[in-house]
Amino acid sequence: MLPVLGAVVPEGGLRPGSVTVVEGSPALALALTAGLGERWCAVVGLPEAHIPAAASMGGDPMRVLLVDDPGRRWADVVAALTEGCALVLTRPPDRPAPQV
Repeated sequence: MLPVLGAVVPEGGLRPGSVTVVEGSPALALALTAGLGERWCAVVGLPEAHIPAAASMGGDPMRVLLVDDPGRRWADVVAALTEGCALVLTRPPDRPAPQV
C-alpha cells in the first residue's frame, strides 16, 4: 500500500481476509493496487475502472484481472477470485444478503 494511504485506511493497512469499503472514489480504490508487488488483483463490476491510472500510481496492469459484468453470479465470481488474488475490488450489483 502507498504510505500516503495509511492515514485513510483502517488500522493503517489492509488485512488479509478483511472487507473495507471505499465510497465515491474509484481512484482511491485503484491506488490500493500500488502496494501489491507481484501479487494479483481483481476488479469486478467496475467497468469504469481506469487501469492506466492504477499503473500511474504504481500498480502493475499485467496483474489485474477484469470482470466488467459478473452477471447474476457476482458472489460466485468474487469468491473464486479471492482464492488467487491478494486484493479484490468490487461493486455488488445489488446489496448482498448478510450471509454473502
